[in-house]
Amino acid sequence: MFNTELNSNLIDYIVQNGTYYRRWHSGIQECWGNITFAATVKTSQLATITFPISFKDTNFYIQLTLSNNGTVATNIMEADSGGNTKRTTTSTITRVDKTSGNYSIRANYYVIGRWM
Repeated sequence: MFNTELNSNLIDYIVQNGTYYRRWHSGIQECWGNITFAATVKTSQLATITFPISFKDTNFYIQLTLSNNGTVATNIMEADSGGNTKRTTTSTITRVDKTSGNYSIRANYYVIGRWM
């Protein structure tokens, strides 16, 4: 019964180029996937997350977790090089700080907000 109720509340579930999203009848939208910060000797690096579908507004919650080569990172955050949040309804800027090394770093993201 629970699965039937859950599936009846789900409006859309799409996979696009390794990113995912779900929309619910309640107006909740979830997006998730991963990003890669390219290999460089810089100790701070930016990457843009582009959502597979837009949110209603920029009042969404984002969670970032480190993955491949994450042990060289000292910090990961939603911010530009000055520490400012740069959000739109279709993307956000993320930053990783690392100790050293010419390594690419992979991170996973999960975003939840509203689509209506």
